Amino acid sequence: MYYCLVSQHARIFAACADFRGAGRHLTLNVPNYYSNQNQRDLVVGLADYLAKKLETLRPEEASAARVLRDLVKNQRLG
Repeated sequence: MYYCLVSQHARIFAACADFRGAGRHLTLNVPNYYSNQNQRDLVVGLADYLAKKLETLRPEEASAARVLRDLVKNQRLG
């Protein structure tokens, strides 16, 4: 389920280059996104996996997955 969710958000991000929109949807669709660090770690891991798998197939989407991964990883929650 999360794989599809992260993939969808990477595509949204690639299409509009707007993390606010993609990030907002991501936080709404991942239960306990703000209260559970493991959920955010899972999103980071899945985005990293997508970036590696899509590198040769769809480089633009792979790039968006890397950006999404980095933004979630470096997001300040305080």
